Amino acid sequence: MSIKQKTLHLPKIGNSAAAIAVASSVVLWAAFAFASISISASTDPSPDSGKTVHVRPGDPFQYTISVSSDQSTSFDDPTPPDFNGFEAQGPSTQSETSAVFDNGTIETKQTKAFTYTLVATQEGTYTLGPARVTVSGKVYTSNSIKVKVDENAPQAPAGSGQTGGGQSDDDVFNQLLQRQFGGLLQPRNNLPQANSNNLYFIQAVVDKHKVFVGEQVTVTFYLVTRAQIADIDTLKYPDLKGFWKEDIDVATRLNFEPVNVNGVNYQRALLASYALFPIHAGISKVDPYRTKCSVVVANSMGLPQTMSVDEQSGEIPIEVMPLPEAGKPANFAGAVGEFTASAAVDNPHTKVGQPVTLTVRLEGQGNAKLADLPKLDLGPNVQVFDPKINMKFYPNGRSYKEFQTLLVPRQAGEFKIPEFNFWFFNPARKTYYETKTDEISLQVDPGDGTPNNMPAIVAPTLAANPALATSGPAAPVMPDILLAPEKSGVRLSSAMVAGLWSTLWGVTVLALGGLTWRELRDDDQEESLREKINRRMKAVEAAATNANHRQVGRVATETIHQVLGEIAGLGGASLEFEKMAEQAPPSFKREIVPQLRKLLARLEVAAYAPEGMIGELKEKAELKKLVVETKRILHLAAQYDFSDKETRPK
Repeated sequence: MSIKQKTLHLPKIGNSAAAIAVASSVVLWAAFAFASISISASTDPSPDSGKTVHVRPGDPFQYTISVSSDQSTSFDDPTPPDFNGFEAQGPSTQSETSAVFDNGTIETKQTKAFTYTLVATQEGTYTLGPARVTVSGKVYTSNSIKVKVDENAPQAPAGSGQTGGGQSDDDVFNQLLQRQFGGLLQPRNNLPQANSNNLYFIQAVVDKHKVFVGEQVTVTFYLVTRAQIADIDTLKYPDLKGFWKEDIDVATRLNFEPVNVNGVNYQRALLASYALFPIHAGISKVDPYRTKCSVVVANSMGLPQTMSVDEQSGEIPIEVMPLPEAGKPANFAGAVGEFTASAAVDNPHTKVGQPVTLTVRLEGQGNAKLADLPKLDLGPNVQVFDPKINMKFYPNGRSYKEFQTLLVPRQAGEFKIPEFNFWFFNPARKTYYETKTDEISLQVDPGDGTPNNMPAIVAPTLAANPALATSGPAAPVMPDILLAPEKSGVRLSSAMVAGLWSTLWGVTVLALGGLTWRELRDDDQEESLREKINRRMKAVEAAATNANHRQVGRVATETIHQVLGEIAGLGGASLEFEKMAEQAPPSFKREIVPQLRKLLARLEVAAYAPEGMIGELKEKAELKKLVVETKRILHLAAQYDFSDKETRPK
C-alpha cells in the first residue's frame, strides 16, 4: 500500500490540521535522517600496512560489515559487495548497544556486525568493494579491501577467527563447531610427532550402497583422531545433491569415545548424521565433509606445539535403482518404506453448519512427506476445505504426514466419508502394497433455529473480503457532550465549550501527526522489505527461466523462511516455519499461513521429490507461475507487522 493510498484514509478535519500533522511527521523523520551513521568493513586476518589481506587458497577468513549509529535508528541489513572469486557463507550477526551519561544527557550508540566467511579457491588479487546500507533514504558506504590469494601467504594462526561464518540463506546447516576440548588432554610424552601421518581423519559411513529411488540411506560423519584437538573448524558441509536430506543428528559439541581402526587406537566423535532419500536413478554421490583442526603435536625436541591440518572424508557412490514399473499403481505418490494409515473426525455427531475436522495420518519407517492425500468429494451437501498439512521426520528414521481437513455439512442426514487408499513401495520385498483407512459415518442433525439446508460457506480471504482489504481508520465521532441536547439543568458556558473544542483540536492534531509519521515509517519499511523480496526472487526467476526446478524449489523456500523471519522480527530464518507462524497476528494466521503452507509443499516437491513425482513442475511455464505466486504471497505477507496483534495488516 503506497503512502498516497494511506493518506486517503486520514480523517478530514481541515487543511490546517493536516498540514500541521504532516509537518510534525517530517520533523520526526528528519531527526532520524540526520542521525550519525557510520559503516566500515574489516577482515580477520587484518590487512597489512598496504591495506592488503594475504590468505592462501582454501583458507577461510572473515569479512565483517559494522554499522554504528549514535541513537536508536532503524536500518536495513547492509548490502555486501560482490564476492566474485570467493565462496561465501553467512552472515552471522552480533548487536551491541551502549549508553553514556555526559553533561546531563544520555548518548546511546548501537552497533550491529554482519560477518561472512569467505574462501578463495584460486590465486590472484581481488577487491572487496564497498558495502552499502540505507538509512531513511540515504545510502552510506564502507571502505574497500584488497585481498591477495597466494600459496606463499603466511598461514593464519589457530583461533584467529577462521570459524565457519554462521547461518546463511543458502545452507541452514553452516553453524561451525569451534570448541576447546580440555577433557581429552594426553600426556605430553604420548603426543604424536609433527611429521606423523593420519593425525586425524574424517570418516564417512553409510548403511547401504545400493537402494531404490526414495529408499532411506543413513550417512554418518565422524572425526577420528589420535592427537589432541585444540579446536575444529567445519570448512564445508557435504552438499548431498541428488538426495532429499533429513537431519538425524548434527553435533553442537564433540563427545569422543575410543575406537580401533585397522589395529590402531583412536578417539572418535560424531560430526553429523543424515537420512538421505535418493531422488533419481543412477549413481548419486555422498560428497566430502571438510574440516580444519588445530592439533597438538610434539616438535623435534619433544615439546608440544600446535599445527593446523585440513582433512576431508572420501566420496561415496550410491547405486540408485529405479522403482519397478510392473505393478506400479496409478495413484502411487512416491513414498518408500513401511507405513500405516488412519482417519478420524473430531465429532462424528454434529449439526448443520457446525464444522467438523477430518484428520488423516500416515506414519511409518521412511519418508512419509512424499505421500499425498487423494481428492475428497462428499457431494454438494458437505463443503470440503483445503487441508492443513503437518509433517515431521524423527531421528529414528520414522516420519509422519498428517492432513487436517475442515468439513461443513449443509444438510441434515447421515454421510459416509469413504475409505482412503494409499499405495507404497516396500524395498525389502520389492513390491507395492496398499494401506486403507476405515470408512467414517458422520451423523448431521438440523441446527438450532437454522434451516436443514444452508448455503455454501465462502472462506474469508483478503482478496475476497473488501472489508479486510480496504478498511481504514473509522471516521471521528464528536463527544456526546458537544452533540447531544441538554438533558439536565446544567448549561455549559461559552468559555467551557471553547476550552473543550481547543483541547479536542490539539489532541486531534497530535494524533494526526503521530499517525502520519507511523504511516510514513511503516511504508518505508514495507517498501524496503518489498525491495528485498524482489532482489532475492531474481535468483528464483533466473532458475525458472533455465527450467531448473531444483534450484527454484530450494531458493524460493529459503527466501520464504528468510522473509518470514524478518517480518517476525527474528532476523531471518532462525526458526522453523510453524514456530514463526505461531508469533503472527490472527489475521496473518488466517489469511497468509494457509497459502504459505500450500506454496511450501509445492516448492518442496520441486526441490526434493523424485523425478517421477514432479510432473508439470519441470516445465518452464509452470515454474514461472510458481515464481509469480511466491512473489504475490510474499508481497502480501510484507504488509503485516507481527508486533501489532491487530486482526488487519498494517
